[in-house]
Amino acid sequence: MAGAPSEAALCQSVAEQCPGSWNLAGCTTIGEFAALVRRAAVCITNDSASMHLAVALDRPVVSAFGPTSPLRTGPYRRMEAAVAAPVDCAPCYLRKLAQCPHDHACMTAITPRMVLERIEQVLATSKAA
Repeated sequence: MAGAPSEAALCQSVAEQCPGSWNLAGCTTIGEFAALVRRAAVCITNDSASMHLAVALDRPVVSAFGPTSPLRTGPYRRMEAAVAAPVDCAPCYLRKLAQCPHDHACMTAITPRMVLERIEQVLATSKAA
């Protein structure tokens, strides 16, 4: 698990729920992070630079989309990688949680099961798996 230094506490709480994972938030350079992505069996991301890096490095990727649209922001050439909740208000493109009048339902409605099922689908069809 990786992220910015400001995300270290959040990443740690996720890592504690994932036996065998490491929290590397704030501990890698961009080059080191790219090396980790290159070696990953699958990258699980949100709509972020991490997603685009995984696609650029031809790694299997699953990306959660909420207020943004995979049709507009990618993952380019990998539409099967996108996971989104079927909510009427998305995509809204709001950047701050405080602006959302729906308690960020587009993200909170994405379940672990949805992500796991997509991971299985992506890995089953991936040449890099």
